[in-house]
Amino acid sequence: MKLTLMQTRLLPFLYSFIMHLLLVLLLVGSIDFESLKPEEKPSAPIIQAKAIDQVKIDETREKIRQRQQAQEDLRQKKQADAQKKLQEMERKRKLEEAKAKQAQEKRLKEEKERKIVEEKKRKAEAEQKLAEQKRQEAEALRQKELEAAAEAEKKRKAEEKRIADAKAKREKEEKERRQREEEARRKAEAERLLAEELALEQEQAAAAREQAVLSEVERYRLLIKDKITQNFNTSGVISECVLTVRIGPGGMVVSVKDIQGDPITCERAESAVFKSQPLPVPTDSDVFNRLREIRYRFDFASTSL
Repeated sequence: MKLTLMQTRLLPFLYSFIMHLLLVLLLVGSIDFESLKPEEKPSAPIIQAKAIDQVKIDETREKIRQRQQAQEDLRQKKQADAQKKLQEMERKRKLEEAKAKQAQEKRLKEEKERKIVEEKKRKAEAEQKLAEQKRQEAEALRQKELEAAAEAEKKRKAEEKRIADAKAKREKEEKERRQREEEARRKAEAERLLAEELALEQEQAAAAREQAVLSEVERYRLLIKDKITQNFNTSGVISECVLTVRIGPGGMVVSVKDIQGDPITCERAESAVFKSQPLPVPTDSDVFNRLREIRYRFDFASTSL
């Protein structure tokens, strides 16, 4: 399993820490804590008078020395073993560092080789793509040339057909034009005759309508005159007055304007006009429009236009 870059960097420090910790533990374990204890002094003999055998004392001292030497040898051995273990661990640490470094170098080398392979692959793919593109362009150009040739042939045939169709169309259009012109001439003649007939009928109808309107206008002028005359106070009138009367819808008087005449006669005439509201008016708009403004002359005994 490949080590990550962070793991590769942390391994040497981790090995160093573990080896130093083991060294400390080994050194602590090699110490003979029993030898550090003070030697127990033999209890004083009960009989102080008995003499101490010098040989026995020497033997005892020798045993103590030998025991201490054995303990020292054991301590040194343990220390040497710990040192060997530490050296072994240091060797292993360096070996692991070397392996990690080799693994890192191998990984970098593999990465470099992988990039080289990928670059070669990319270049090969690019070259293949370019070759395919050129092939497609060449094929497209060839296809385009074939299509252009086919299109040229198609246009040539189309042009021949267009010329033939155009000739046939012109001949047909010329024939149809002559037919249309003849038909139009006949139609125009018929429409002219019909228009003349309609115009004559409309003229006659307009004349009849005008006559009817004038007749109605005259009739309503007389009606209006009669009504105003009925409301005209002729007592003491010795002169005349000319007024213009404006009539609104429903026969209501819009305005009365003095044109000329005696003031008293004009005043009585205006009063008669307003008293006659609503004036008789026709429902026909054409007749009514001609009665909207009427000029009257009033004198001492009559009312006339």
